[in-house]
Amino acid sequence: KDSSLHSIVPCLYTITEENKKYINAKLSQNIRLVETDFQPLLHVTELTKHLDFVVKRKYLKVLITRLKRTMKFKDMDERIRALEVAAAKESGFLDEDESITSEMFEEYSEECLSIVVERSQVLEQSFQFINEISPREFLRSPIEITFEGEEGIDSGGLYREWYSILTRSIFSPNYMLFSLASDGVTYQLNSQSGVNPEHLKYFRFIGRLIAKAICDNQLMDVHFTKPFYKHMLGLPISFSDLAVLDPAYHQSLSALLACPLADLGMDGPLHSLSFSVDQNVFGMEECEDLIPNGRNVLVTDENKHEYVRLLAQHRLTASSKLQLDSFLEGFRELLPASCLQFFDPSELELLISGLPEIDIEDLIRNTTYTGYTAKDTTICYLWNVLRSFTAEEKALFLQFVTGTCKVPLEGFCSLQGSEGVQKFGVHKAYNKTQLPMAHTCFNQLDLPEYDSEEILREKLLIAIREGSEGFGMA
Repeated sequence: KDSSLHSIVPCLYTITEENKKYINAKLSQNIRLVETDFQPLLHVTELTKHLDFVVKRKYLKVLITRLKRTMKFKDMDERIRALEVAAAKESGFLDEDESITSEMFEEYSEECLSIVVERSQVLEQSFQFINEISPREFLRSPIEITFEGEEGIDSGGLYREWYSILTRSIFSPNYMLFSLASDGVTYQLNSQSGVNPEHLKYFRFIGRLIAKAICDNQLMDVHFTKPFYKHMLGLPISFSDLAVLDPAYHQSLSALLACPLADLGMDGPLHSLSFSVDQNVFGMEECEDLIPNGRNVLVTDENKHEYVRLLAQHRLTASSKLQLDSFLEGFRELLPASCLQFFDPSELELLISGLPEIDIEDLIRNTTYTGYTAKDTTICYLWNVLRSFTAEEKALFLQFVTGTCKVPLEGFCSLQGSEGVQKFGVHKAYNKTQLPMAHTCFNQLDLPEYDSEEILREKLLIAIREGSEGFGMA
């Protein structure tokens, strides 16, 4: 945040890179050190990458505990200020003469919220109940679930079951709140959710529900598209994100940028493009302008980059802006963006959905090779390294090569690509100085022929931990 801090980032980066195992071990023992001795790790993106996911999750628990004590503030800026004061006070950095009093914080008792629902009406009844309580009460209170007509006592199992039933209902096509992306695995907001007159209230409810799940360590069996995680983190969306959401659309727009319009037959009066987009809304074709009076503004070679940028923005954000705003309103009522600023989209997916069970032997059985054979030394190195990975590292690898950490129910034989079922493929790359590269649309890993297993391990770990920032991901 401070310019003087950023001026020494290269030096700090080298230090943290060389000592990250020690730093993470130290922070695991005493997480409060991240606000004192290791404070730059929280505020500089280049350094935050060196924090292990388990360390970030442990620090988030500290923030959530503080958050529950500052829920008296309805204004988000005041709540964030109170969180900063709490951190300074606990770390010993608060000046004695600073006019901060205990009025900023309040003690509370954790009285259970008792929710009684019928199994056939879990979504509707939960929606009605949670919409009637304040964010303060919802965040602070443990939830006790009773299914009407059943004698089960909730010792945590019914709460988990309630989340499981809610998740299936929310993402059911019957409610038209979310739709599957082109990969057939991840979910995106449904721009046509307005068929339900209360859809925006439902999105606010879902935002609160997912934030509550994070705060209560409840996992949800759902995976979103990467652009949606970026929205939740407040990160900017780019044209490359469209490749994850709609590979074919991204490819056609890339061709539009690469070739003159005349070569594509799009410069004549009958085939020209305008700054507008046609979309089907409940069977009716509607034209929406990308700029004022856009349907009458022709696309040329000079302005086509702006046209593509606006099209991508419309596809990724504008077409479902009301839904997104409502979801984020509910989500941030419980979890301000500042509490998640040190997570990246891949880590947020793990935070919501948990670490998957990844069977490396099943992956081996369902892998194809280009330029390599299954018995080549480099391939043996690869499988040895993957077998030695922790659960978190395996999940990051799966995210790196497929775009999500979700394993298909039928196993890796049913891995989905841009054109249906597409097995994991390892392609030979020919520059040993480069990191491994991934093409998520094709579940493809480009792997150089490294000289040793140790080098392969080192290069692969760097790629999967920092690959979301542009190490050749399609």
